[in-house]
Order: sequence, then structure tokens, then C-alpha cells
Amino acid sequence: MSEISNIIEKINVNINRFLTSEQAQRLGNKIELFIKERTLKGLDKDNKSFKPYSTRPFALPYASLPKYAAKRLYKTNQLSFFRRNGVLFVAVKSGYAKYKALRYAKTSYNGVVNLTLTGSMLRAFAVLDAKPNEIKIGFTRRNAAMVYYYNVMRGRDFLGIVASDLYGLFNEVVK
Repeated sequence: MSEISNIIEKINVNINRFLTSEQAQRLGNKIELFIKERTLKGLDKDNKSFKPYSTRPFALPYASLPKYAAKRLYKTNQLSFFRRNGVLFVAVKSGYAKYKALRYAKTSYNGVVNLTLTGSMLRAFAVLDAKPNEIKIGFTRRNAAMVYYYNVMRGRDFLGIVASDLYGLFNEVVK
């Protein structure tokens, strides 16, 4: 758990040149939006594509599987069931990539790894503090930080910004 507390530290953007409080807040907002949009495009903190979703089998409690996704997976013979400590679980044989594709078959989901199953993690990502010489951006909820940590452990770190992108956003704010 101590690792997750450190993750909640978020990213600190140290600015050599002092900004006004209003400029710092605007820059923080621009960085937050930039990171969210980049993540939705499937790019990590270094502007590289995220590691693909797994095709290995995984399990989850049956109660947390949406009924429409269960039906789609069942029809394609992708589910098996088992009990653990009295709780019914379902194993998705084809992995998370197929699960997400079938779960969102009737949406605009295009298969891009964008770290949004429900959108909760990115909704909890925000500017936490904006001072003239430092901006803190991170998660407002601990469970969102835990989901972020889970993604980092799988090679999908989005929390950061390369210097050239930061410089561009900075110039937009100070002009």
C-alpha cells in the first residue's frame, strides 16, 4: 500500500519561470486535458503506443460481468465457470482484449488500448494544486490511483509529459 500512497503524489511540474496563479491553473488544466486526450488515443507518457491488452485467460466474479457481455462471450464459447470460497467466478478464455471488444461491441470502441473500461480512472485525474512555480496533477480518489498503479505494472504508464509537449502548452499560456 505504501507504493500506492507514493503514486498519489502524482506528477509535479516544476516551472523555472514563475507564472501568475491564473496562468499556473490554466497550464495545469491544459496538461490535464493533454494527458487525458493522449491516453484516449492509446499513447503513454512518452507518446508511444500502450502495450496491447492481454489475450491470456483471466477471471472475475460473475456478478461483476455485465449480462450483455456474458451473453456475447457465452455465445462465442469464451466463458467457463468456477467457484472460489462460495463465490461464482467466470474465466474469460480469450483474455481481456476479447472481453473488452465484446463488452463494447455496440459502441465506438475500436480496439485501441486507452485504459478506459468505465472512465472512472480518468475522471478522477485532475489538477490538485497550481502554484506560480509548481503544478501538481494526479488522482482525487485512491481507487483510481490503484487502477493507475495496476496499469503501470502492466507497462502502461500515462502519467507524465515530455518536455517538448510541456513547452508547447507553456507557450500557449504565457503568450
